[in-house]
Amino acid sequence: MPLDEVAASLYAWDLADEGVEHCLDNLEALAGVNSAYLVGMMHKEKRPLHARFYPHNPIRKYYTPEDSRAYWIPKDGAYPGRIKPLTSDREFLAGTDWLDTLTDAARKRGMRTGCEISHTIIDANVARTEYPDILQRDPFGNVVGTFEAIEAQRALPCLNNTDVREYLVNLATDLVTNHDVDFIQSCLVMFGSGYSRNNTVGRSALSVGWTALAATATGGCFCSVCESKARAAGWTGTRSWPKPDTSRS
Repeated sequence: MPLDEVAASLYAWDLADEGVEHCLDNLEALAGVNSAYLVGMMHKEKRPLHARFYPHNPIRKYYTPEDSRAYWIPKDGAYPGRIKPLTSDREFLAGTDWLDTLTDAARKRGMRTGCEISHTIIDANVARTEYPDILQRDPFGNVVGTFEAIEAQRALPCLNNTDVREYLVNLATDLVTNHDVDFIQSCLVMFGSGYSRNNTVGRSALSVGWTALAATATGGCFCSVCESKARAAGWTGTRSWPKPDTSRS
């Protein structure tokens, strides 16, 4: 099959700092890009990810975004459920529909367009405060986070929770109904995979020892919704596990 689509992602702050036309000029000229998509909902994680600084951003050396913000303007009435998307509070990003900004410019160049929902969909601090019942839990009742040290206080929503499922459907429906996109790309972290003693995520794709296998006891989800589903499927165990002894760790 011939390769006929070369896609590239852009962030709202890329467009704000460098301008959408300049960004697309570079992608077309240097990488042959003919499909551009916005990382429309982004978790809190420094960019650039693997370099210390941006190589040519004229405004800033690096950027740390707010947690799980939507960089389009959510449509009124599109989120009738309990959970609704948060948008940026930062002055240089607030009030602009960055998805429309990108898609309008890309379409004029004949490009395909899309939107990515990245790792997390709810601000962790907001979720812990306002929606603690929707969060994934380990067997000990602790909130499950992912991909950083436990002290980072990440929080993953449980995808078996009906409020979370409704929110995800509403996000996708809003995007495809009210924006000119050809695709939605997901980079969603589904369920936490657990932590080993050095607070790194267990990686099942690698050949690892028994300690990584044991780390799964701090991942998965043991919330009340998941417990109900497990019991409906025939599970008769208990989730009243003792707290681990950390006095010698």
